[in-house]
Amino acid sequence: MNKKTLVVVALLVVLSIALAYIIRKEGYFSAIHDIAVVSVMPSGTEVYVGDVINITVIVKNKGTQNETFNVTSFYDATVLETQTVTDLPAGTQTSLTFNWNTTDVTPANYWVKAEASVVPDETDTLDNTCLDGIIRVRAQQTEPATLQVDPRLIKVKAGRNFTISVSISDVADLYRWEFKLRWNPTFLDCVDVDEGAFLNQGGNTFFRTLTINNTEGYALVNCTLKGDISGVSGDGTLAVIEFHVKDTGKCILGLCDTKLVSSFKQPIIHTVKDGNFNAVP
Repeated sequence: MNKKTLVVVALLVVLSIALAYIIRKEGYFSAIHDIAVVSVMPSGTEVYVGDVINITVIVKNKGTQNETFNVTSFYDATVLETQTVTDLPAGTQTSLTFNWNTTDVTPANYWVKAEASVVPDETDTLDNTCLDGIIRVRAQQTEPATLQVDPRLIKVKAGRNFTISVSISDVADLYRWEFKLRWNPTFLDCVDVDEGAFLNQGGNTFFRTLTINNTEGYALVNCTLKGDISGVSGDGTLAVIEFHVKDTGKCILGLCDTKLVSSFKQPIIHTVKDGNFNAVP
């Protein structure tokens, strides 16, 4: 072997060693481990307590090796379920279905997410979690609510003031209400209308007395919660109304044009019970 050939061989050996060192140091051609949660898709975003939501989660193996890993679904910080993906081939994806039974869930807004466990030697973990939008879980009205004047019978002497309440009972997810109250203006004047304590249990409200008409004898009042929140369920007082008795006589304190609306902007079925006023000497 001549000198020139020896130099070439030596040079090739040195280059081979250098290339092997660079490949090893920089990780070229080494195995890549990378799992990603691609999407989280619930079957519905507005549901009632007791509904079952199917949550479809798509995960992808972005690496170069088959991978086995766990996928966990959540609503807010609460774990729904964990499923195992076994030997997912490199470069492929698969879908998983998680079932969320909302029977025991408190009505509110919830975030849904899925999280894939970190596999050995995985460095890019930012895409191991995917957060979906808000799912609104609400109480459902199954029987008619009752809107009524309390007390049902009022006896007051002429010249005095008295108050009544307009109350709600057995309501689910009340977000907005409106009513008109009528009376005989010969006997009564409306002095004031104030918001009751029921609706603002759920958050900030916007209360309005649109009209007090003592000539025709009616008041138009409404109130709504503010923001993307659940309505209020149960029993309570919507408004408190003060009257002045002008003269002796009898009349009905009648509710009409009543509207009860849920946070899903759906009308709430309800019945109405009027009050009766009797001015005594």
